[in-house]
Amino acid sequence: DWVMFWGAGVGQTVALSEALRNGLPMDRVSSSVWISESDMDVVGKDRVKGVIKLEPCASGREPKPVADILKEVVAKGKGAGPENKVGTSYYNYGVMMATLMVEGVRVAFEKNPNGPVSGPWLNEGLRSITNFTAEGMIPPTTITKEDHQGGGRCRVARWDGAKFTPATDWFTANQDIVWAEIRKYSE
Repeated sequence: DWVMFWGAGVGQTVALSEALRNGLPMDRVSSSVWISESDMDVVGKDRVKGVIKLEPCASGREPKPVADILKEVVAKGKGAGPENKVGTSYYNYGVMMATLMVEGVRVAFEKNPNGPVSGPWLNEGLRSITNFTAEGMIPPTTITKEDHQGGGRCRVARWDGAKFTPATDWFTANQDIVWAEIRKYSE
């Protein structure tokens, strides 16, 4: 038996606190992507060991784009916000989105270097991203006109008391069902 939280914000800490209060085993509790290190801080990092979540990108400071931000921005005093947030789940989600946008712009320039820079120009670049991994930070991602989610890959990560660690490799789940529902309601 499992308990799954599907929510965001303070709902995660409330749900974790109640799970603890009711004696639920933390290694049978899971959440969506919207649980982070700060939630674990609130309820007690050691008390929630074993909680799992889905992650769309690697967390931590090791992914190359994050390591580059630490070296080229934070270390040079050009960062904004608390340095201890760099490499956390939500921070890395933002970096993931930024790498996809930058790759879309790069591909758009590659396809049409003379522009004009416009929404359709950028869309063409974004829809031409193929097997992009942001140097290992994200699963191989291919974006097309038909598939803006880029393949729908994620992985399971488990809280070890200090950080989320990967528990699986990247995978997709039930894409046949997802696409059947999309097609059913978009025709």
